[in-house]
Amino acid sequence: MLTQREKEVLSLLAQGNTCKKIAHLLSVSHETAISHTKNLKRKLLAKNLCHLIAQAVLLGYLFRDQLNFGNTSNEGTVSQIPPLPHESFRVATTKLQQLLHL
Repeated sequence: MLTQREKEVLSLLAQGNTCKKIAHLLSVSHETAISHTKNLKRKLLAKNLCHLIAQAVLLGYLFRDQLNFGNTSNEGTVSQIPPLPHESFRVATTKLQQLLHL
């Protein structure tokens, strides 16, 4: 079972936030945000962030509409959080979209 704080962190991760940004948004230290992320991975038996988000959707902790891939929203506006520029994130995002059939 996830704590309320872990659910908040999970939601923020699914929106594309980094641990540093999550720490700022939740007014906690960077290390605390990292710790929450590690605990989430342990509890959901996830190997990495992509796997964590997929597990969270499959287990009902997140809904597909909570995920941010840097696409346009239903209203046609550009997402507030741009996709990260590095290749590993793009590869992970593509794999996650394929896994969740998005």
